[in-house]
Amino acid sequence: KQIEKGEGKIQKRQECMNAVKRKVEKYTNPWLHLKFQYGNAKGKAFTEEEDRFIVCMTHQLGYGRWEELKYEVRRSWNFRFDWFIKSRTPKELENRFKQLVRLIEKELEAEDAGKAKRKAEAGTGTSGTPAAAAAAKKARAST
Repeated sequence: KQIEKGEGKIQKRQECMNAVKRKVEKYTNPWLHLKFQYGNAKGKAFTEEEDRFIVCMTHQLGYGRWEELKYEVRRSWNFRFDWFIKSRTPKELENRFKQLVRLIEKELEAEDAGKAKRKAEAGTGTSGTPAAAAAAKKARAST
């Protein structure tokens, strides 16, 4: 039972880092250009620049290295006057990272669903519009 629980944690951690890797690799320079689709869940505490740093640095350091992440935040030239981010505890940084991962996973799921839908439409020969469906039906009827 304990082993299964531990393996579940390892699996979750791996899925989390795979989602971050997919997101980061979409950008040529994620440190500057990484964007998040916050929706209504942005919150008021962290800026997009801080979120970008947390995700990119965790991708670089590895999951679970929250003390090192805190050290890198304090060392970063970008945040030299930003007391809010510099005063966050490792646990708060971890919680923010997990929140960002949930946003990233949601975004990637929506993207994958859109790709699957387009692939299915391409397989049926329609583009999803009623006019295209009527044209495809007419073409099948004339053959």
